[in-house]
Amino acid sequence: MLEHADDTSLRLMQASLPLCENYWCEAKSIGFISNEISIKAHRVLEIKSRRMVDDFAFGPAATFRPRDFTHVLYRDDPPVDLPYIQRLQLFNAATGHGDQRGTEFINPAEIILTSTSKLEVSLIPGNRLRNVVSCDWREIKDFGMAMGSTVIKPMHGLRGLGVVRIHWRLDLLDVVESQVRAATHDFCQPIIVQELADAPCEELRVWFVDGLPVAAAIKKRSGNGAALEPPTPRALLECNASVVGQHLRSRGIRFVAVDFIGDAIVDVNFVSPGLIVEAELALGRDIATGVMAALIGQGREATASRLSCAKA
Repeated sequence: MLEHADDTSLRLMQASLPLCENYWCEAKSIGFISNEISIKAHRVLEIKSRRMVDDFAFGPAATFRPRDFTHVLYRDDPPVDLPYIQRLQLFNAATGHGDQRGTEFINPAEIILTSTSKLEVSLIPGNRLRNVVSCDWREIKDFGMAMGSTVIKPMHGLRGLGVVRIHWRLDLLDVVESQVRAATHDFCQPIIVQELADAPCEELRVWFVDGLPVAAAIKKRSGNGAALEPPTPRALLECNASVVGQHLRSRGIRFVAVDFIGDAIVDVNFVSPGLIVEAELALGRDIATGVMAALIGQGREATASRLSCAKA
Protein backbone atom coordinates (compact mmCIF):
# COMPACT_ATOMS: atom_id res chain seq x y z
CA MET A 1 0.00 0.00 0.00
CA LEU A 2 2.71 2.53 0.95
CA GLU A 3 4.46 1.92 -2.37
CA HIS A 4 1.74 3.84 -4.25
CA ALA A 5 2.42 7.57 -4.18
CA ASP A 6 -0.73 8.23 -6.22
CA ASP A 7 -3.03 6.47 -3.74
CA THR A 8 -5.89 8.74 -2.67
CA SER A 9 -5.92 7.43 0.92
CA LEU A 10 -2.27 8.36 1.41
CA ARG A 11 -2.78 11.81 -0.09
CA LEU A 12 -5.78 12.50 2.16
CA MET A 13 -3.86 11.27 5.18
CA GLN A 14 -0.97 13.59 4.30
CA ALA A 15 -3.33 16.54 3.85
CA SER A 16 -5.00 15.94 7.21
CA LEU A 17 -1.78 15.92 9.28
CA PRO A 18 -1.78 19.69 9.96
CA LEU A 19 -5.49 19.54 10.76
CA CYS A 20 -5.84 16.75 13.29
CA GLU A 21 -4.21 13.92 15.18
CA ASN A 22 -3.87 11.15 12.62
CA TYR A 23 -3.62 7.37 12.86
CA TRP A 24 -3.11 4.60 10.33
CA CYS A 25 -4.47 1.12 10.83
CA GLU A 26 -5.04 -2.05 8.89
CA ALA A 27 -8.71 -2.88 9.13
CA LYS A 28 -7.89 -6.58 9.33
CA SER A 29 -6.54 -5.98 12.86
CA ILE A 30 -10.04 -5.31 14.20
CA GLY A 31 -11.48 -8.02 16.41
CA PHE A 32 -13.68 -8.77 19.42
CA ILE A 33 -11.10 -9.50 22.11
CA SER A 34 -11.39 -9.46 25.92
CA ASN A 35 -15.08 -8.58 25.71
CA GLU A 36 -14.65 -5.49 23.54
CA ILE A 37 -13.96 -4.56 19.95
CA SER A 38 -10.46 -3.19 19.45
CA ILE A 39 -8.06 -2.30 16.66
CA LYS A 40 -4.31 -1.72 16.33
CA ALA A 41 -3.22 1.64 14.91
CA HIS A 42 -0.05 3.69 14.45
CA ARG A 43 0.16 7.44 15.08
CA VAL A 44 1.21 9.15 11.85
CA LEU A 45 4.15 11.40 12.68
CA GLU A 46 5.28 12.64 9.27
CA ILE A 47 4.62 12.18 5.57
CA LYS A 48 7.07 13.79 3.17
CA SER A 49 5.92 15.24 -0.11
CA ARG A 50 6.81 12.30 -2.37
CA ARG A 51 4.77 9.77 -0.35
CA MET A 52 7.18 6.92 -1.13
CA VAL A 53 7.84 4.10 1.36
CA ASP A 54 10.69 5.89 3.14
CA ASP A 55 8.69 9.13 3.42
CA PHE A 56 6.35 7.85 6.17
CA ALA A 57 7.13 8.04 9.88
CA PHE A 58 4.84 6.15 12.26
CA GLY A 59 4.68 5.74 16.00
CA PRO A 60 4.55 2.27 17.58
CA ALA A 61 1.40 0.21 17.25
CA ALA A 62 -1.13 0.72 20.01
CA THR A 63 -4.52 -0.78 20.77
CA PHE A 64 -7.58 1.45 20.49
CA ARG A 65 -11.32 1.13 20.50
CA PRO A 66 -12.87 2.35 17.23
CA ARG A 67 -14.90 4.90 19.23
CA ASP A 68 -11.64 6.51 20.39
CA PHE A 69 -11.61 8.29 17.01
CA THR A 70 -13.87 11.14 15.98
CA HIS A 71 -13.68 10.13 12.31
CA VAL A 72 -12.84 6.94 10.46
CA LEU A 73 -11.98 7.10 6.78
CA TYR A 74 -12.54 3.50 5.67
CA ARG A 75 -11.54 3.05 2.04
CA ASP A 76 -10.87 0.17 -0.27
CA ASP A 77 -11.21 -0.41 -3.96
CA PRO A 78 -14.39 -2.22 -4.97
CA PRO A 79 -15.66 -4.84 -4.98
CA VAL A 80 -17.12 -4.63 -1.47
CA ASP A 81 -16.51 -8.28 -0.63
CA LEU A 82 -17.36 -10.37 2.43
CA PRO A 83 -14.15 -9.63 4.41
CA TYR A 84 -14.68 -5.89 3.85
CA ILE A 85 -18.30 -6.15 4.99
CA GLN A 86 -17.51 -8.21 8.09
CA ARG A 87 -14.81 -5.79 9.25
CA LEU A 88 -17.17 -2.87 8.64
CA GLN A 89 -19.83 -4.59 10.72
CA LEU A 90 -17.37 -4.82 13.63
CA PHE A 91 -16.45 -1.15 13.24
CA ASN A 92 -20.09 -0.19 13.12
CA ALA A 93 -21.02 -2.26 16.18
CA ALA A 94 -18.22 -0.64 18.16
CA THR A 95 -19.02 3.00 17.49
CA GLY A 96 -22.59 3.34 18.69
CA HIS A 97 -25.89 3.66 16.86
CA GLY A 98 -28.08 6.56 15.81
CA ASP A 99 -27.92 9.51 18.21
CA GLN A 100 -25.51 7.58 20.44
CA ARG A 101 -22.86 7.28 17.73
CA GLY A 102 -19.61 8.91 18.79
CA THR A 103 -17.51 8.15 15.70
CA GLU A 104 -18.32 9.33 12.19
CA PHE A 105 -17.66 7.00 9.29
CA ILE A 106 -16.80 8.53 5.94
CA ASN A 107 -18.95 7.41 4.29
CA PRO A 108 -21.75 6.04 6.54
CA ALA A 109 -21.53 2.30 7.11
CA GLU A 110 -25.27 2.04 6.50
CA ILE A 111 -24.82 3.35 2.94
CA ILE A 112 -21.85 1.09 2.17
CA LEU A 113 -23.70 -1.97 3.47
CA THR A 114 -27.00 -1.28 1.73
CA SER A 115 -26.07 0.26 -1.63
CA THR A 116 -23.43 0.17 -4.38
CA SER A 117 -21.96 2.82 -6.62
CA LYS A 118 -23.89 1.42 -9.58
CA LEU A 119 -27.18 1.04 -7.71
CA GLU A 120 -26.94 4.57 -6.29
CA VAL A 121 -27.09 5.92 -9.86
CA SER A 122 -30.57 4.41 -10.21
CA LEU A 123 -31.75 6.16 -7.02
CA ILE A 124 -30.98 9.68 -8.27
CA PRO A 125 -34.17 11.26 -9.65
CA GLY A 126 -34.20 12.53 -13.22
CA ASN A 127 -31.11 10.72 -14.50
CA ARG A 128 -31.32 10.70 -18.30
CA LEU A 129 -29.93 7.20 -18.73
CA ARG A 130 -32.70 4.63 -18.38
CA ASN A 131 -31.88 1.31 -16.74
CA VAL A 132 -33.23 -1.79 -15.06
CA VAL A 133 -31.78 -3.78 -12.18
CA SER A 134 -32.76 -7.41 -12.48
CA CYS A 135 -31.60 -11.00 -12.90
CA ASP A 136 -34.68 -12.05 -14.87
CA TRP A 137 -33.87 -12.79 -18.52
CA ARG A 138 -37.28 -11.78 -19.83
CA GLU A 139 -37.18 -8.36 -18.13
CA ILE A 140 -33.61 -7.74 -19.25
CA LYS A 141 -34.37 -8.84 -22.83
CA ASP A 142 -37.49 -6.67 -23.09
CA PHE A 143 -35.59 -3.63 -21.88
CA GLY A 144 -32.61 -4.32 -24.13
CA MET A 145 -34.72 -4.79 -27.23
CA ALA A 146 -36.53 -1.51 -26.49
CA MET A 147 -33.21 0.35 -26.07
CA GLY A 148 -31.37 -1.23 -29.00
CA SER A 149 -27.93 -0.77 -27.39
CA THR A 150 -27.07 -1.11 -23.69
CA VAL A 151 -24.27 -1.88 -21.31
CA ILE A 152 -24.55 -4.50 -18.60
CA LYS A 153 -22.74 -3.89 -15.31
CA PRO A 154 -22.18 -5.97 -12.20
CA MET A 155 -23.46 -4.13 -9.13
CA HIS A 156 -20.11 -4.49 -7.34
CA GLY A 157 -17.76 -3.83 -10.27
CA LEU A 158 -14.16 -2.60 -10.19
CA ARG A 159 -12.60 -0.23 -12.76
CA GLY A 160 -14.99 -1.26 -15.49
CA LEU A 161 -14.48 -5.00 -15.04
CA GLY A 162 -17.52 -6.96 -16.14
CA VAL A 163 -19.00 -4.03 -18.09
CA VAL A 164 -20.12 -5.28 -21.49
CA ARG A 165 -21.65 -3.34 -24.37
CA ILE A 166 -24.50 -5.20 -26.04
CA HIS A 167 -26.33 -4.55 -29.30
CA TRP A 168 -29.74 -6.17 -29.09
CA ARG A 169 -30.68 -7.90 -32.35
CA LEU A 170 -32.92 -10.88 -32.93
CA ASP A 171 -30.17 -12.79 -34.71
CA LEU A 172 -27.83 -12.32 -31.71
CA LEU A 173 -30.24 -13.20 -28.89
CA ASP A 174 -28.68 -16.61 -28.20
CA VAL A 175 -25.26 -15.02 -27.78
CA VAL A 176 -26.64 -12.20 -25.62
CA GLU A 177 -28.56 -14.66 -23.44
CA SER A 178 -25.29 -16.51 -22.77
CA GLN A 179 -23.60 -13.23 -21.81
CA VAL A 180 -26.42 -12.29 -19.45
CA ARG A 181 -26.49 -15.79 -17.97
CA ALA A 182 -22.79 -15.50 -17.14
CA ALA A 183 -23.13 -11.96 -15.74
CA THR A 184 -26.07 -12.93 -13.51
CA HIS A 185 -24.55 -16.25 -12.41
CA ASP A 186 -27.25 -18.32 -14.08
CA PHE A 187 -29.95 -15.63 -13.62
CA CYS A 188 -29.54 -15.49 -9.84
CA GLN A 189 -27.54 -12.30 -9.19
CA PRO A 190 -29.03 -8.94 -10.23
CA ILE A 191 -27.11 -6.78 -12.70
CA ILE A 192 -27.65 -3.28 -14.03
CA VAL A 193 -28.67 -2.96 -17.66
CA GLN A 194 -28.25 0.64 -18.75
CA GLU A 195 -29.03 2.58 -21.88
CA LEU A 196 -25.83 3.21 -23.83
CA ALA A 197 -24.54 6.76 -23.37
CA ASP A 198 -23.60 8.88 -26.37
CA ALA A 199 -19.86 9.29 -25.77
CA PRO A 200 -18.47 6.32 -23.81
CA CYS A 201 -14.77 7.24 -24.16
CA GLU A 202 -14.84 10.49 -22.19
CA GLU A 203 -16.33 11.18 -18.78
CA LEU A 204 -16.42 14.11 -16.38
CA ARG A 205 -15.52 13.18 -12.82
CA VAL A 206 -16.77 15.54 -10.12
CA TRP A 207 -15.74 15.21 -6.47
CA PHE A 208 -18.40 16.26 -3.94
CA VAL A 209 -18.07 17.02 -0.24
CA ASP A 210 -21.33 17.43 1.68
CA GLY A 211 -23.22 17.76 -1.60
CA LEU A 212 -21.03 20.56 -2.99
CA PRO A 213 -18.67 20.05 -5.95
CA VAL A 214 -15.05 20.72 -4.94
CA ALA A 215 -13.20 19.67 -8.12
CA ALA A 216 -13.84 18.31 -11.59
CA ALA A 217 -11.72 16.79 -14.36
CA ILE A 218 -12.24 15.10 -17.70
CA LYS A 219 -11.46 11.40 -17.43
CA LYS A 220 -10.15 9.76 -20.61
CA ARG A 221 -9.47 6.05 -20.80
CA SER A 222 -5.78 5.32 -21.23
CA GLY A 223 -4.83 1.64 -21.38
CA ASN A 224 -5.97 0.07 -18.11
CA GLY A 225 -6.24 3.41 -16.30
CA ALA A 226 -7.52 6.92 -16.82
CA ALA A 227 -5.81 10.14 -17.84
CA LEU A 228 -7.25 13.36 -16.39
CA GLU A 229 -7.49 16.77 -18.02
CA PRO A 230 -9.01 20.10 -16.95
CA PRO A 231 -12.76 20.18 -17.58
CA THR A 232 -14.28 22.06 -20.48
CA PRO A 233 -16.89 24.77 -19.77
CA ARG A 234 -19.43 22.74 -21.73
CA ALA A 235 -18.88 19.62 -19.61
CA LEU A 236 -19.35 21.63 -16.42
CA LEU A 237 -22.56 23.18 -17.74
CA GLU A 238 -24.03 19.86 -18.86
CA CYS A 239 -23.57 17.85 -15.66
CA ASN A 240 -26.43 17.73 -13.14
CA ALA A 241 -24.30 18.75 -10.17
CA SER A 242 -27.12 20.44 -8.24
CA VAL A 243 -29.45 17.43 -8.56
CA VAL A 244 -26.68 15.05 -7.49
CA GLY A 245 -25.72 17.29 -4.58
CA GLN A 246 -29.27 17.30 -3.23
CA HIS A 247 -29.41 13.51 -3.47
CA LEU A 248 -26.07 13.08 -1.68
CA ARG A 249 -27.12 15.35 1.18
CA SER A 250 -30.41 13.50 1.58
CA ARG A 251 -28.52 10.21 1.83
CA GLY A 252 -25.79 11.47 4.16
CA ILE A 253 -23.03 10.64 1.66
CA ARG A 254 -20.27 13.12 2.51
CA PHE A 255 -17.38 12.35 0.14
CA VAL A 256 -17.95 10.92 -3.32
CA ALA A 257 -16.69 10.95 -6.91
CA VAL A 258 -19.47 11.07 -9.50
CA ASP A 259 -18.91 10.31 -13.18
CA PHE A 260 -21.00 12.02 -15.87
CA ILE A 261 -21.30 11.63 -19.61
CA GLY A 262 -22.90 14.87 -20.69
CA ASP A 263 -25.91 15.30 -18.40
CA ALA A 264 -26.12 11.57 -17.68
CA ILE A 265 -24.89 10.11 -14.38
CA VAL A 266 -22.99 6.85 -14.85
CA ASP A 267 -21.28 6.15 -11.50
CA VAL A 268 -21.49 7.34 -7.88
CA ASN A 269 -18.33 6.11 -6.18
CA PHE A 270 -18.75 6.56 -2.42
CA VAL A 271 -16.66 3.56 -1.35
CA SER A 272 -13.39 4.63 -2.95
CA PRO A 273 -13.65 8.11 -4.52
CA GLY A 274 -10.18 8.04 -6.05
CA LEU A 275 -7.99 9.86 -8.61
CA ILE A 276 -7.47 12.84 -6.27
CA VAL A 277 -3.71 12.82 -6.89
CA GLU A 278 -4.18 12.68 -10.65
CA ALA A 279 -6.73 15.50 -10.45
CA GLU A 280 -4.32 17.69 -8.46
CA LEU A 281 -1.68 17.18 -11.14
CA ALA A 282 -4.12 17.90 -13.98
CA LEU A 283 -5.61 20.99 -12.34
CA GLY A 284 -2.44 22.29 -10.72
CA ARG A 285 -3.94 22.84 -7.26
CA ASP A 286 -4.36 21.25 -3.85
CA ILE A 287 -7.70 19.44 -3.56
CA ALA A 288 -7.03 17.06 -0.66
CA THR A 289 -6.53 19.68 2.05
CA GLY A 290 -9.90 21.32 1.37
CA VAL A 291 -11.60 17.93 1.30
CA MET A 292 -10.18 16.88 4.65
CA ALA A 293 -10.80 20.27 6.30
CA ALA A 294 -14.47 20.03 5.31
CA LEU A 295 -14.83 16.39 6.38
CA ILE A 296 -13.39 16.77 9.88
CA GLY A 297 -14.90 20.21 10.48
CA GLN A 298 -12.93 23.41 10.03
CA GLY A 299 -14.17 24.77 13.35
CA ARG A 300 -12.63 21.99 15.45
CA GLU A 301 -9.44 22.44 17.40
CA ALA A 302 -6.74 20.24 15.88
CA THR A 303 -6.44 18.15 19.04
CA ALA A 304 -10.20 17.54 19.16
CA SER A 305 -10.20 15.37 16.06
CA ARG A 306 -8.55 11.99 15.84
CA LEU A 307 -8.68 10.61 12.32
CA SER A 308 -8.16 6.93 11.69
CA CYS A 309 -7.38 5.98 8.09
CA ALA A 310 -8.38 2.33 7.97
CA LYS A 311 -7.27 0.31 4.97
CA ALA A 312 -9.31 -2.78 4.19
